[in-house]
Amino acid sequence: MPQNIIKDYLQILAEEKMPPGKKRALATAIELFASQGFDGTSTLQIAAQAGVSQATIFKYFKTKEDLLLAILEPVIPKIKDEFFSNLLAYEKLQEAVHFLVQDRWTFIKANAPLLKILMQQFLTNQNFKMEFLKNFQGLEDLEVLQKIKLSDPNFRKDLPLASLIRRMVGPLLTYFYQTQVLGLVSQEEARDLADIEEEILRNLTK
Repeated sequence: MPQNIIKDYLQILAEEKMPPGKKRALATAIELFASQGFDGTSTLQIAAQAGVSQATIFKYFKTKEDLLLAILEPVIPKIKDEFFSNLLAYEKLQEAVHFLVQDRWTFIKANAPLLKILMQQFLTNQNFKMEFLKNFQGLEDLEVLQKIKLSDPNFRKDLPLASLIRRMVGPLLTYFYQTQVLGLVSQEEARDLADIEEEILRNLTK
């Protein structure tokens, strides 16, 4: 079963110690963002559905962007750690890339509404982008990335971290934008994903 951002977040939220009004606001916000979109959801709607005042929302979150970041902060590490832990099981570069593409595409489709919001905010909101990227600090020390670098004699070990990540996830994010944002639905998804795997392998090897 693919990771589900909403389900994972609500589980985390249930265990958090915080004022009930704040907890209801966060739970309501993620549901409304997913169903109506970020721009289509107002703090007034969130407050009304959560059964709190708008003043309560602004007591805890200065802006709607802060509310979105508060949702992402606890759930991203869980999703990231689980994915990298699974990726460690693959010894060969080709197997790791196959898992990366197939697993993350399943995740993307399961969470498309929220991921569209993240992409939009990431591309248009510099403050959001900077805060979001803090969740990925220290990636260069991850065992899985070091293992990938050593898994194939043809791997381009000269690639800096930013280039490595871009070459690994860029083709998949482009496909997500084409199919989920622009609506250019493909009738040959399996073939497309196989092509993406080949593209990533070319990007990473000499």
